[in-house]
Amino acid sequence: MNSSPHAHAPFRFPPLRAGLLTFAVLASVSCGPSDPVARVASRLSAVESARPFTLPDQTLVSHTGDPFNVRTATAGRLTLLFLGYTYCPDVCTRQMATANAVLGQLTEAERNRAMVLFVTVDPERDTPDRLAEWMEGMRAPAVGVRGSRAELEELLAGMGFAMPPVTSREPIEGGGPHAYLVPHPSSLFLVMPDGRGRFEYPYASTRPAEVAADLRTLMALDWPGAPESPSMAGVVVPGGLHEVSESTLGRTVAGVITIRDAHIPADPRARTLPVYAEIDNAGADDALVGFLTDIAEVGRVEAMVEQDGASSMQTTSELGLPTGTTLSLLPGQRQGSLRELLEVPSEGDTVEVIFLFESGAEIPVRVPVVDPDSRGPGA
Repeated sequence: MNSSPHAHAPFRFPPLRAGLLTFAVLASVSCGPSDPVARVASRLSAVESARPFTLPDQTLVSHTGDPFNVRTATAGRLTLLFLGYTYCPDVCTRQMATANAVLGQLTEAERNRAMVLFVTVDPERDTPDRLAEWMEGMRAPAVGVRGSRAELEELLAGMGFAMPPVTSREPIEGGGPHAYLVPHPSSLFLVMPDGRGRFEYPYASTRPAEVAADLRTLMALDWPGAPESPSMAGVVVPGGLHEVSESTLGRTVAGVITIRDAHIPADPRARTLPVYAEIDNAGADDALVGFLTDIAEVGRVEAMVEQDGASSMQTTSELGLPTGTTLSLLPGQRQGSLRELLEVPSEGDTVEVIFLFESGAEIPVRVPVVDPDSRGPGA
């Protein structure tokens, strides 16, 4: 079984992430001999938490304004839980995008037995309107909850966590006036159908495909008292996943956005890999902001820039996609860039790449790896 003796110890991130400290754990929950997880724990990619917790019987308010009891509303399903805040500069958005990508890899029946829960640790700034706007931007079946500072501290205490104080409200460099840091765990927690948080997925090492495989393994267990298909009563989830109406190799039609002719040129010696595609937008103005994939740690967008008579491909924060236009990711113009490769795919392989948009849309595409001289599948 995987273990992490420092899972809840203070952890220092690089300068931009300083202050995102994991919570101190004050209590633990023991597991009895009839524990169904023991039979499969060694097969999970998740890290075993040093001090498990149990979700308390406490009611807060969801981002839709409805009462949400964190124990009863999650009972009978596997829950990916994240404790964070909407003004977080990087970790929170990345972990929530990962959690939502996991749901996108499950079947409809499997999604009925799982959910994503976001609890804000910054209720003063994460007002009801702010939380609702942020969660709706995720465009996924996730629930965000908030409460007063006292209610939050009661919830965390019931889970065995102690919340460190915010030591500084000075904005971080380049983050805007609202982007000061709030201590919170960077891990995505996995809560069992019986309400126990047993495992976690550390930041920057979470792979959606591995998490989805873990959920399927755990769903196959016989959970005493858990319904075969848990009701969503008490769980109000707007929208749903960004609906995929068509998905074939190299092409995905998702709502108002169509991604076509996606491909990655094969290069066995690559340290980074480009992603090319044509992206049509029939909806409101949007922008391509990045990528998620199991084969790389980082997925950026790049554009050709001319400076002092020389041209070079440089990282940019976004590639604009106004309504009614097509964004072409083509060699020598614009591209996705997969960096810090974990594996190098070969020609003929297929890589799942999730295209991330400013609107919050996360669109998975099965991208073929093709001969460098080929443009890949036709539109």
